[in-house]
Amino acid sequence: MIDDTLRYIGPVVSVVRALLPLEWAGPCFMGKTQVPFKPDGLAIWGAELAKVSVQCIRNGNTIDAITAIGPIPAQFFSLLPGQGFQQLAEMMERDEAPHGWAEFGTIVPGVFLQIEVTRDGKPIGPADGVEMAMWGRSFR
Repeated sequence: MIDDTLRYIGPVVSVVRALLPLEWAGPCFMGKTQVPFKPDGLAIWGAELAKVSVQCIRNGNTIDAITAIGPIPAQFFSLLPGQGFQQLAEMMERDEAPHGWAEFGTIVPGVFLQIEVTRDGKPIGPADGVEMAMWGRSFR
């Protein structure tokens, strides 16, 4: 829109709750957004998480939310037994999303988020029962 002084005035932007699905692209989970996305948390579920580690979280070409590559217990990011995508979405609707343990950087369009999850040093994914998603804020 152009106002009477010929300055550009952009559209009103509102912040909205959003989920970022992460897909298995062996040997890691990957996510790619079409709009800027600021994650508030990462949810991992579906496997015996006591033996599972998050090795690395990359936002583009930088390590994100952790300070080095190395094993972090996946339990830091686990949902309660029986909770899945539907329960996470319902919790967000009630503004009761789980607490996020890490501060994530904004994921911008065209940049991949990669998360490596291992058991006994070997990459694992959906075939091993592991699922994940991120929740946070986007813009409309």
